[in-house]
Amino acid sequence: MIKIVYNNYLKKLIMKKLALSTVTIFLAFVTYGQTPVESSTNWETKHKIGFNIGHSAAIGLFGSYDEDDRDDDYGPGFAKNGFSYNLSYQYSFTDNLAATFVWGGAANQLNAEEYVDRIADSDVNGLDWEVEADPYAVGYVMIGLKASVGNEKVKGYINPVFGRCAFKAGDVKVTGSLGGFSSSFTFEETDPVPGLIYGGSVGADFRVSELININLDLLFLRSNIEDIERTQDYEDPSSFDVDNTYKQKYSTANFTVGIGFNF
Repeated sequence: MIKIVYNNYLKKLIMKKLALSTVTIFLAFVTYGQTPVESSTNWETKHKIGFNIGHSAAIGLFGSYDEDDRDDDYGPGFAKNGFSYNLSYQYSFTDNLAATFVWGGAANQLNAEEYVDRIADSDVNGLDWEVEADPYAVGYVMIGLKASVGNEKVKGYINPVFGRCAFKAGDVKVTGSLGGFSSSFTFEETDPVPGLIYGGSVGADFRVSELININLDLLFLRSNIEDIERTQDYEDPSSFDVDNTYKQKYSTANFTVGIGFNF
């Protein structure tokens, strides 16, 4: 039997950041809403701030749980789907070309069922397994160039981006028990590991008014994270902790919905 316990401390932290970001955007909108806006035939003004929230899907090696699925020193990440958000700023050179700045992050839960199967085959040894898992997390800052085409109501776009990220793997505690016997060990949470991140998005902006537009966005991100240091901590005091260094490919497809404020 396998029991899975997912810890939600990271989700609570993200929700606090999202609440703060939402308040900031709302106050900015109210401030600009008090200022008369000159009517224009342009689809967009020079500046736009946006806030998006949605779904993060683990793809490629990051979402794989097949031990034979490898790329050089990179192995499967056992990541599941999760949660994505970002705050963006856009400066328009023309109606169809703009520079973009994006700050955001995502959390993807570990696929604990498949992860524990890698450690031991519970059907063979008869142990009951319990897994407590914190999610993977990534934060990033990126810049890009956005090209768009459309009409006065709807515009489609592409937006290649690149920048820097910090990747973190959460605690994973595995406990095996049989009768009155139990033994456990923990893959400890890693420190944030910096890396380069790149990708791009495709999406559409729907104009609601001179000040507001609704956004649908599909953002693909990829990074090769190296030198991740992780300790395997055994509960048994007679066992030595094991320090490991490994590499992980991070790749996600993030579908988000957002609101943008033009000024």
